[in-house]
Amino acid sequence: MNVSTHKYETFTQFIPMMERQKEIYGRVPRQTSGDGGYACRANLEKAKTMGISDVAFNNSSYAPC
Repeated sequence: MNVSTHKYETFTQFIPMMERQKEIYGRVPRQTSGDGGYACRANLEKAKTMGISDVAFNNSSYAPC
């Protein structure tokens, strides 16, 4: 597992985690959530295109990515 201690690097790990879920379970989750380190508009949009219907981050502002 690759763990980042830098907040602005964490957002790069969100989509690979969702892709790994698909590898393991054969589908992406219907719903997912993440802390503010994953909050990035590109992550939200990509997750939606992957078929994840509900995505929640606990940060009201999105990091540039």
